[in-house]
Amino acid sequence: MKLDKKIIYFALVCLILAGIIRVIFGGFTVDLMLKKHESININVGQTIDMNDMKQICKNVFKDKKFVLRRIEVFNESVNINVESITNDEKVQLVNELKGKYDLKDLSPDDIVITSNSNVRIRDMITPYIAPLAICEVIILVYMYIRFIHYKPLKVIGKMLLINVVTIAVYYSLIAILTIPFATTTVSISIAIIILEMLIYIAKQEKICHGLFAEKKVKE
Repeated sequence: MKLDKKIIYFALVCLILAGIIRVIFGGFTVDLMLKKHESININVGQTIDMNDMKQICKNVFKDKKFVLRRIEVFNESVNINVESITNDEKVQLVNELKGKYDLKDLSPDDIVITSNSNVRIRDMITPYIAPLAICEVIILVYMYIRFIHYKPLKVIGKMLLINVVTIAVYYSLIAILTIPFATTTVSISIAIIILEMLIYIAKQEKICHGLFAEKKVKE
């Protein structure tokens, strides 16, 4: 059993080191919405079928990455985000829209291209730091009080170590597997931390109940 644990620990260390090296020399693979890209808003005056719009974008932008989003409740407008948009692609997009939605008065001049600068990962993470730190401190204080008779510092230290290793593994996998770093990436990591802490506390509660019951029997 000890040998199995050593193998697991060694594998985790190698994985984390590989992730660190990947980030240092290559960085994270970033989602299109966080990269420098261009976007346009289009209103066709009728309900938009997103599958049809997706096919139009494939015809126009070919192999370029794009993201489609609805931008109002009546489903008549769509926001198209693309790596870059050329004049030829803009003209082709207008022609495709004319053919699909019978927009006879639509011209390339009506399409306004907006340039969006890249979003730095650290700028995206910063707003989460303070709330997460406050939550963690509250939980740590609770744990110290709850497990005051069961080596609270050891319990807290172990939980913090598990949190650090889990998050390090999570971001290492994202870097190594080149999974696009998106707006949901940080939210998922926070959810993992909170869930892990709750599970750990529940396990410690069970252990403490067992120790308390054992002590009562001996008495």
